[in-house]
Amino acid sequence: MNDPARPNHFAQFGVEPRPWIDQEQLKERFLQLSAEVHPDKTLDKPAAERAFTELNSSYNVLRNTRARLLHLLELCGAPGKEHVQDVPDAALDFFAEVAAVTKSVEALLRKKTAADSPMLKVQLMSESLAQLEKVQEIQDRIRAKIEAVETGLAQLSLDWPPPHAESGLKALREAAAALGFLDRWNSQLHERAARLTF
Repeated sequence: MNDPARPNHFAQFGVEPRPWIDQEQLKERFLQLSAEVHPDKTLDKPAAERAFTELNSSYNVLRNTRARLLHLLELCGAPGKEHVQDVPDAALDFFAEVAAVTKSVEALLRKKTAADSPMLKVQLMSESLAQLEKVQEIQDRIRAKIEAVETGLAQLSLDWPPPHAESGLKALREAAAALGFLDRWNSQLHERAARLTF
């Protein structure tokens, strides 16, 4: 599991490699470690800057659930795929719905851009609010699904590494793939929601 050529972001923080990490404890540890290695605290500025950069890099990997899972898979010698083509079961419920609402919002945004009559603009504002509600409702459900995936990872962490390594790695791959789609769709919807309000 340990390859000296690969950075081990878990080791950087002195935590066991696991699928789930308590974010508050991680943040506290980051603040503690960053105070220790901050470049202003030493005469060897280049070494301190390198250590501080590495610490920040590790923190960014560990606090992002999907990045942490991909890193854990890599440490286990079973790298996950950065880009997954097939939508995993945990995200499949949203595939058609996100595509439909995105298409609908884009059509409405084109109408808003072309509108030149004040009456039409008022009507389109009403449509925008209705679309915004739909977008936000889907986002709420996506966030709930992300929380469910993370709850599953917390459960998986209780007995990590699992007795059957392959089943544990499969669960990590599926969770990373699901989070990839869910996070991407959530970002797309967030961007559309912002455009609907202007």
